[in-house]
Amino acid sequence: MSGLIIAFLVAASGPLYDNAAADQLIRRAMEATYNLELTAAREGARTLQTQFPDHPAGFTMAAETYWWEAQMDPGNRAIEDAYYRAQKLAVEKGEAALKAGTYPKTEILAYIGSAHGSHARFQVTQKEAYFSAMMAGRRAHKYAEQVFEA
Repeated sequence: MSGLIIAFLVAASGPLYDNAAADQLIRRAMEATYNLELTAAREGARTLQTQFPDHPAGFTMAAETYWWEAQMDPGNRAIEDAYYRAQKLAVEKGEAALKAGTYPKTEILAYIGSAHGSHARFQVTQKEAYFSAMMAGRRAHKYAEQVFEA
């Protein structure tokens, strides 16, 4: 148990990508997502959320699984609602992490930008809501510019 606490404290003080366990979780969840093994991908995202509850990574990855599921079942309101909840939480976690300064700013900015970009993509592919997509895309671009400048 103390090893887990030490690992958490070490991870919380630096980039998530420098944490080997977190990196493996992210890689496995992404691979499962792209293989449309969404249950496994969501398990990985939930593990990240549990281990790093103040980081947007697990929340962003969870939202992505719902985007993929929506591609297979367009118009399913339950999937849409799950996507919007996960995406909103990813942005909220990212903004809170940015204020807290617990993780490197560029890492958090990239995740927030990714969450907004995901929202833009969802609006286009699922809702054909182009104005909403443009606004989300502008937010994503704002964060991407900050990452690029850093």
